[in-house]
Amino acid sequence: MQVTGPNDRFPNDEQIVQAIAQIWSRIGLAATVETRPHGVWLSEAAQLKYSVNFAGFSSNPEALGMLETQIHSWDAALGLGTANRGHFSNPDIDGMIRKAWQTMDNHQREALTRQATWAALRDQQALIPLDVAVNTWAMRRGLSYQVRTDEMTLATSIGRPV
Repeated sequence: MQVTGPNDRFPNDEQIVQAIAQIWSRIGLAATVETRPHGVWLSEAAQLKYSVNFAGFSSNPEALGMLETQIHSWDAALGLGTANRGHFSNPDIDGMIRKAWQTMDNHQREALTRQATWAALRDQQALIPLDVAVNTWAMRRGLSYQVRTDEMTLATSIGRPV
C-alpha cells in the first residue's frame, strides 16, 4: 500500500505520512511513502491517482464543510462529495448531511452535523482522523490578531486591542 501526501502544506506533513506507513508496516501491511509538493499532490489526488491520502481539513466555518466535500457521495449536480477521494458512499449519511445543509437554525444544524459526523467517522470509518494541528499566533504588546477559521494569516487581521 502506498501512503501519499503533501510535503510542504502542513507542519511535519512528510514525517506524518512516514509515521502512518511505519505504523501500518508494524501490523503487517507493506506500506511505502510518496510525498509531493502540495500543488502537485492536490492535482493528482483530485484525479484519484492515490488510494491512501494524508489530507487536511479546516472547519471553515464549521464541520459541515468537511461532510459536504469529503464524506457525502459524489454528486456533481449538487457540488457535494467533491473531495471524497475514497468514494465513500452511504445514503443515510448523505441524507443527514443534506438535511443539515438545508437547516437555517444554528443549533439544529449543529446537532445534525454532529450526528452525521459521528455516523461517518465513528460508525462507518469514512475517514480516519489522525492529526489535529493547532495554530498559534503571537503579537507584540499593543496589537491584537483576529484568528480566522480558514487558518489564513493576513496582515489585515492585525489591529489594536479593543
